Amino acid sequence: MARTMSFSVLALILISAMAAAQTDTTGAADSLKAEWVSSFAGAQSKALDENRVILLDFYTDW
Repeated sequence: MARTMSFSVLALILISAMAAAQTDTTGAADSLKAEWVSSFAGAQSKALDENRVILLDFYTDW
């Protein structure tokens, strides 16, 4: 009996996970797109207006 109950719970969890993975995420990717700004002042202004932080990524291969 316990084995059947465990299998049923596991099956329910797997079915729920599969259903959640197949939900429609149209438009979600649009909110994740980065918008590049060419000036620091423009980026500061936009960040303040949208209450967001600025990410500065520096790289060199000296």
